[in-house]
Amino acid sequence: MFLPQFDGLKYLDIIFYIALLHVILLFTNRKNKLDNTHKDVFFLEDKIHDGEIDNELVLNELIRVTHNLKTENSFTIGLNAPWGYGKSTFLNRFHKKYSEQNENAIIFWYSIWKNKGSTAIIDNFFQLLANELKPFSGEIDNEIDKYVNEILQIAPSEYSGILKSGKKLLFPERTTEEHYDRINAIIRKIDRQIVVLLDDLDRLESEEILDSFKLIRALSDFNNVVFIAGYNRDYIVNTCGRDKKDYINKIFQVEINMLPFDEKRIREVILDEVRRSFPTTEDDSLNLKLFQGFDGLFDKTSSYTPKIEDLFIGMEENSREYLNLNWFRFLNTYRDIKRFTNEFKFNYIFINEKDIIPKEFILLKLLFFKYRELQQTIFLHLEDILSIGVIDSVNDKIHPGSSGYGGVYIYDEAAYKKLSDKLRNYKTEDQKLIDAVFLKLFGEKDISYYTSNQNCIAQIYHTNTYVRNNIAGAKYKISDFDKAYEEQKLEELISEIKNYTPQTKSQVLNELKRFLLTQEIKTKDQFIEYITAVNMFFGQNTITEDQNIINRFDHALKENYNNNKAELIKDLSNCINISQIGYLERLLSDININEKRKLRPDLYNSSNMIDYENVVLGDVEIKNILIEKLNYAILETSQVGLIIDSYHLYTEFIATDHQIIRANAANDLIQKDIKARFIYYFWKYFFDFHETSGGTSPTDYRQYAPNDFLCQIFSRLETLNKLKKKPKDKKLFDQFEKEGWLSYYRFLCSLKTLSAHSGEFTLERLEKIKKLLRAFIKKGYRPLNQDEYTNIWNT
Repeated sequence: MFLPQFDGLKYLDIIFYIALLHVILLFTNRKNKLDNTHKDVFFLEDKIHDGEIDNELVLNELIRVTHNLKTENSFTIGLNAPWGYGKSTFLNRFHKKYSEQNENAIIFWYSIWKNKGSTAIIDNFFQLLANELKPFSGEIDNEIDKYVNEILQIAPSEYSGILKSGKKLLFPERTTEEHYDRINAIIRKIDRQIVVLLDDLDRLESEEILDSFKLIRALSDFNNVVFIAGYNRDYIVNTCGRDKKDYINKIFQVEINMLPFDEKRIREVILDEVRRSFPTTEDDSLNLKLFQGFDGLFDKTSSYTPKIEDLFIGMEENSREYLNLNWFRFLNTYRDIKRFTNEFKFNYIFINEKDIIPKEFILLKLLFFKYRELQQTIFLHLEDILSIGVIDSVNDKIHPGSSGYGGVYIYDEAAYKKLSDKLRNYKTEDQKLIDAVFLKLFGEKDISYYTSNQNCIAQIYHTNTYVRNNIAGAKYKISDFDKAYEEQKLEELISEIKNYTPQTKSQVLNELKRFLLTQEIKTKDQFIEYITAVNMFFGQNTITEDQNIINRFDHALKENYNNNKAELIKDLSNCINISQIGYLERLLSDININEKRKLRPDLYNSSNMIDYENVVLGDVEIKNILIEKLNYAILETSQVGLIIDSYHLYTEFIATDHQIIRANAANDLIQKDIKARFIYYFWKYFFDFHETSGGTSPTDYRQYAPNDFLCQIFSRLETLNKLKKKPKDKKLFDQFEKEGWLSYYRFLCSLKTLSAHSGEFTLERLEKIKKLLRAFIKKGYRPLNQDEYTNIWNT
């Protein structure tokens, strides 16, 4: 280790390492900067377009006439167009093509906007002119310097009269005029056309604009010089003052109005930008849908269009503005396209593609681009403007309703009047355009549109997903459901949802139900996950929704189970064997009772029956599944209510006048369980008499009877089989009931002790039940009246 020779170097080793670290950091930073140059740029720059332009024909003619233009003094051409119309692009393309076609011409840009103040505008222009002419003359540089020095000695207030008085008044000293003449002579000697392109005049302040005009007409009025300046005439006039509106006419000898590009061209440009910003590959269907949304946004033949026959307001036929919506109503310039694309790309960061209908999201963002204030003034309080309806897919109509689950916003005549009142300070053309967008987004459409587009903007649950860019929108979105479905985590999601408040839970579970009814099932595992979720939370469904689930069983059997019905039944049984009555058991029970009704046309007509299609399970298979559910409830739970509900799932047949007869297998299972666990049923008031009207009858007219299915549970198999063969035989049915009641009574009488008892559930209570049952039997199996019941129960 080296020791320092004197104190000044004792920290040399530390300094060395710090310097080394500094060099490393510089190198790393430089490398990172170089690497970053290869990354894609997110936002589109407002750069000059390179390539053929809309005004190409105008450009070509201007090149032709300028090429043949040779004047004694300077010639000035104005290029007028609003901001964003592509003036810079036009001048850039003129520069490129003119340079290629006229090699002898001297053509250069002068960006006035980059010079601040009168002195800079004058000084920098002549320095640029000197640099351009220097290759052709060794003396031009010196003459221009002297000329500029003479000009800049004059106070700005003194050359305000240049346009009126001319050069000689401005330059009374002969030296200034001599310099001017020497410059002009040199330019003649060079004998080349000089074309000066001036851009961004409409970015200057008033005084800077006037100074630029003076530069063009008074200070640079040289031989064979052509000025071509781009500007927005309206801005120039408004900025300089209406009293100076004739300045442009005095300054420019020719003014060319750039032609605005048409809607077709706007569409082409924006689709090109979308292709670049959202590249689509064969396996990237999401970006493809987005592109299709842009491509077909204003297609008037799609289901996205409101129903024309339902248009409101007393207007002439086909006069509603929505019929004429197009890109040009929102975007007028190339700059508009780039700005909108940048804003759309940023907004789209927060969106999951599955949570929106692309057309609707794009149109809403176009509206916000043109009228930015609407997001705050209108869309945050849509419920105060739009009407609300509830979809009735069974009757194919929309009913007036509230903003609860299933509600959709409707833009009808009442909503139109409210919106018009909000927009009363807008111009008429703006009111029409906003009306058009509202009609497009919220105008009533065919019911099929709402049912097949759960995530459309009109669905109240999903509206804020559009308005707030998916931020602070619905509790769960389509993308959340989709992720859980794809990852087979629906059970976890449902369990999580059930922890929310009743209103939130109801809304979310209903949205999840609508989502599941539209999903494709690709594998057997996905089918099992699907039916498990469906069984957990599906409540009361429409016939259409039930048929949807039935169709999925048919599809799964063919596509996922290779027509192996035994495997399908096994998985279905595993799914429904849970400690609750789920949707699937109820659906199978409905299919079962519906088929049994068809066997009794004397009792039921077509209005009482449903024609389910594609039912893959026969009666025996449904019976086995539902009896297995009862067996599960008995073996795995102590829930008497669940056992009884399971018992009632399967209907063996319908006897006499609408009497539902259960299966003997169900009777055997529950009877054995009652005998084995009598006390559980006793505790649940299973054997008690109940008031038959549910307490709605006046006291004096109330009647009391035991649970009517108890006679079936204790019935005789032989009589049940006879009744099944002759279901209309009333005497046979009465015998069936009588035998059941007597068998049930004998069972109760056989109970001399209780395995466990507490409180009021004692042998004394059981004795009262047996007395009531004896009175019921003695009365011919008819209910007891109020007095008969109380006399027995209260003694």
